[in-house]
Amino acid sequence: MMKYVLFESLVWLAVGWVVIQVCLIAVWSSLRSRLSARIVWGGFVTGPVLLVISQVVETDREYAIQVVRNLAQSVADENLPAFRFLLADDFRVNAGRGIEWDKEDMIEFADRCFERYAVYYPELHGFEVDIDDSGTCRCEFGVNCQVELPEFGARWLPTRWVVYMVERDARWQIRRVEPIPVPPLRIQSLVRLER
Repeated sequence: MMKYVLFESLVWLAVGWVVIQVCLIAVWSSLRSRLSARIVWGGFVTGPVLLVISQVVETDREYAIQVVRNLAQSVADENLPAFRFLLADDFRVNAGRGIEWDKEDMIEFADRCFERYAVYYPELHGFEVDIDDSGTCRCEFGVNCQVELPEFGARWLPTRWVVYMVERDARWQIRRVEPIPVPPLRIQSLVRLER
C-alpha cells in the first residue's frame, strides 16, 4: 500500500503530504520554536521532492501495465515486430480443442488476423496485477475495442484477459495469454434493468 501511495498515486501522495503539513503547522503554531519551524520548512521542501520522485520512478506494476498496453496497441496498429518483441521465447497459448501454440504459431495467427480484421480504439481497464518475488507477473484486465469484421462491419467487443509475464533481461515478456469468458449483457427493458 505504501509503495502505491508513494510511487503510483499522485493524488494520495498529495493528500498525505497536505495532512502531514497541516499537522506540522499545528505543532509549530503551538510550540513556536526554531526546531518546529525547521521541521515545517522541511515538510514544505519534502512534499514537492516526493511528488517529482513519484513521477520519475516506474514501479514493476506500472511497467507490467505498460507492457499490456503496448501489446494492445501493437494489435491495433497491426505492428507485427512490436507484437513479436513483447512475447517471450517460451510463449504458449491454448488455441482451443486441446491445441497449444508457441510463439511462432501465435505470430503467424496474428499476421493472418491482421489481414482479415481491423481493431480500433483499444481501451484497457480494470487492471489487477500480482507480482511475486520470483520475477513472474499475473495481469488481469478488460479491453473494449471496435473490431471490423468483413461479414458484419464494425462492432464493439468487450473482452477480459489474463496475461502471465516473466521478467527477463530487465524487461517483462509475455509468457502466456488466456481469455476470460465475458457473459453477454441482455437488457430486455429499462424497467427490469432498474430493479
